[in-house]
Amino acid sequence: MKRHAMYFALALAGAAFTLQAAPLPAMPDPTLPVSHFITQVNADKSITYRLFAPDARRVSVVTGATPDSFVSHDMTKEAQGVWTWKSEPMKPNLYEYYFDVDGFRSVDTGSRYQKPQRQVNTSLILVPGSILDDRRSRMAICAPSPITRRH
Repeated sequence: MKRHAMYFALALAGAAFTLQAAPLPAMPDPTLPVSHFITQVNADKSITYRLFAPDARRVSVVTGATPDSFVSHDMTKEAQGVWTWKSEPMKPNLYEYYFDVDGFRSVDTGSRYQKPQRQVNTSLILVPGSILDDRRSRMAICAPSPITRRH
């Protein structure tokens, strides 16, 4: 019995030496600007969706607010591992989207705007000029007053 336990322990120890740690995930090229990796609104009000996923086989961006309005757009992979898709010019509004990466639903990891809900699974992007764009009102509030009074 002791002999079997000793053989089992040796076999187990030998198997442990063959295990290797998983490789670290790929990192974006640090010489490229951050804007090369993130979703952005363009000057013509089109949206360029971007996602860094060099090991993915298929990536699409899904736009729309409800399952009835979801539209999937296949993205194109660039040499640096960034997947992109450019929309047509959009009306000023707040838009929802998420990425489908090889069947896995993912928020935009490069965006700080996520839809607030119990399970965060949708990202948001604002095309400027709508009633939701409060940048003008914030600039008016923060602008210095032309009249300065001392009390």
